[in-house]
Amino acid sequence: MDAEAALAQCRGPMTAARAIRIITQIGAALDFAHRNGLWHRDVKPANILLAPGQDDEPERVLLTDFGIAKAADDGQGLTKTGNVIATFDYAPPEQIEGGLAVDHRVDIYALGCVLFKLLTGSVPYPGTTMAAALHGHLNLAPPRPTMRTPWLAPGLHEVIARAMAKDPDQRYPNCRALASAAQAALNAIPEPPPLPYAVSATRAATGAGTQMILGPLDTQDLTPADRDGLVGLVRQARLFDLPATLPAPEAEPDGPPTQPREDASESPGDAITIVVRTGARTAEVSYFPALSPRPPELDNILRGLEDRETWRPKNVDVPAPPSRPPAPVTVVEKRPQIPAFVPPAAPVPEPSSPESRPPAVDSLTDPRRPVRDAPWSLAPPGSPSSPRRPDTPPIKTSRESSQRRRALVAMLLAGVLIVGAGVTVFILTRDGGGNAAGGENPATSNDAGTDTASETGGQSTPPSSDALGLPNGPPLPSAVLVANQQIDDNLDLYTVDSATGATQTRLTTDAAADFGPVIAPDRTSVVYLREQGAGLELWVVATDGTGARPLFAEPPPGCDSVRRPACNPADPSMLAVVCVDAAGTATLQLLTAWGGGIRTLETGLPQFDDLAFSPDGRLLVYWANSDPAAGDGRLYTMPNDGSSPPVQLTDGALSGAADAIWSPDGTQIAFRAQVDDGTESNTEIFVMAADGADPRPLAPEVGIDQDPAWSPDGSMIAYKSDRADGNGVRADRLWIMNADGSNSRLLRPGAVADGYAPAWANR
Repeated sequence: MDAEAALAQCRGPMTAARAIRIITQIGAALDFAHRNGLWHRDVKPANILLAPGQDDEPERVLLTDFGIAKAADDGQGLTKTGNVIATFDYAPPEQIEGGLAVDHRVDIYALGCVLFKLLTGSVPYPGTTMAAALHGHLNLAPPRPTMRTPWLAPGLHEVIARAMAKDPDQRYPNCRALASAAQAALNAIPEPPPLPYAVSATRAATGAGTQMILGPLDTQDLTPADRDGLVGLVRQARLFDLPATLPAPEAEPDGPPTQPREDASESPGDAITIVVRTGARTAEVSYFPALSPRPPELDNILRGLEDRETWRPKNVDVPAPPSRPPAPVTVVEKRPQIPAFVPPAAPVPEPSSPESRPPAVDSLTDPRRPVRDAPWSLAPPGSPSSPRRPDTPPIKTSRESSQRRRALVAMLLAGVLIVGAGVTVFILTRDGGGNAAGGENPATSNDAGTDTASETGGQSTPPSSDALGLPNGPPLPSAVLVANQQIDDNLDLYTVDSATGATQTRLTTDAAADFGPVIAPDRTSVVYLREQGAGLELWVVATDGTGARPLFAEPPPGCDSVRRPACNPADPSMLAVVCVDAAGTATLQLLTAWGGGIRTLETGLPQFDDLAFSPDGRLLVYWANSDPAAGDGRLYTMPNDGSSPPVQLTDGALSGAADAIWSPDGTQIAFRAQVDDGTESNTEIFVMAADGADPRPLAPEVGIDQDPAWSPDGSMIAYKSDRADGNGVRADRLWIMNADGSNSRLLRPGAVADGYAPAWANR
């Protein structure tokens, strides 16, 4: 797209850093042309093309349309039959007047106008008629960008004033000098108060709606890269210098009135308040997203918070930062590779005309909102919890979604500068950072404006597997579970009828061992483990056995191998995964369904496994042990936001506890534990209250019972066991019983072993 379309997509100005980066590189292109005796004469945003770089290459920015360029020695003026050949919004006085004594400084003036447009979202003289625009360029002083965007570096006013001087002799000598001065002004913004910060956001409905809150996020829980990125956003937004409420911009003195925002509506929608607290100072800025001009960095701070959690109801003021958990338990927010507060390259929509504008929306939290120029993303294409980008067509099938995510974005037509017989293409740098694999734009609201509920107990409909870009098939009936069969030494996943034990559909066919299934909350996809060399990798397949592929395009940092994950039933875009790095160190990571990092939770113990979410998505249960070589231990729960340390559920009276999983109603936890009954080895399936009270065994019998899986309605439990069948034969097979332990029976009486954990309800 061109820079004009990029501004339309931003619905306001670009970040100052990106705007200056663009004009720096376009300035280099113009200086090259000038050294070769060519004046462009029509520099404007519509003639600046922006295209994504392939793989890790930077964004490409190209100067195009030399259709009215003039050679220094062609001896012709700038008019034809009395008409000026230029775009009036960016034309200097000497070009408008049609004089012959023009040179490369017409482009310097125009580049100053372009910088003003990128910084403010408005042309320098936005009169409603051509005569008003011409009058401004010919007679009015250069406008002050800080009058329209007061958060900008004050020094940028002098940069614009010199670049747009009426007298060419008073302008910068070349474009590089203009760009250098702009960068120096940007660098001169004062430093914000020192860390640590506690960052939060509230959204208050204008009517009787419920106040919603994000955070607070403690910068002490961020990686160094994320802290630096957040400080950069706070600094560039001049957050501690902004008024408590951002008003509409004032009109220029002696200039035309400021035009209202095109997305303004009769209703201002919900007010957003960003709060940054330090030890001595607090910055609190409120605005109505549909009406208030604001620093783009302000929205990026909000998206950084949205990346980590969903909006949740709050009826009081923003709370103070939570106390940090005691040692050795710590909570570490981590964004591997993709710093959450470092904006990546701009999104790239389909090429559009400069006049095109996205549909108006009333709220920043409306999922239809277009993205601003520097979002970072951990949400998948087309997710209902994220706004769809203009370049993302409607999702038809999950396979198409997956292919789109894996495909390279087609390059836009490159603009070229033809000098003599050669062709020169100007390639510019991208706007910082990079996207997570397959990432799009973060948000947490669905189409109805209700928040996804990873932390609110499932207040809204969770995104489907299709919306998450996962291969998906028909929803599995509640009576169907997923289990392993080992046939001819090939371990694969199959769907199984819980009433008859009959095998239905073979889900995986690879020669590698596939096991450890987890059924997605909408029961249309299955995530599972696959043996890959010495480690394990997460894969996903549709419930009809189609579309099997690795879950992540690239292994997340620290995930050289993984263990069986858990999927948040309230927010299926969140997975809990035990990641094991090359050194064998395990970390408990919350990841998105496409591999982006959410946060790392510190258990305080070196060995842990068998993760499962509570039905409301707020808590995780797992076993942990101080012995790095242990295969079981004691059971713990902890909130997935890391707001408090783990809580121990079982004690020494129940040794060897593992395989914990919540009942669908959240009132009980089923698990396995060792029983000391004088036999060599015996483990039973236990149930206990969700708080750890009243543990009791179900259907006790000598054998190794483990890996319980609740039915979706909570009436039954499937498990694997090597207990003897009616013929006295012991083999590791699939069993089933009522939730109270009655009617325990072998589900699959055949000779085929099913020696791995089944999946039935949510995990």
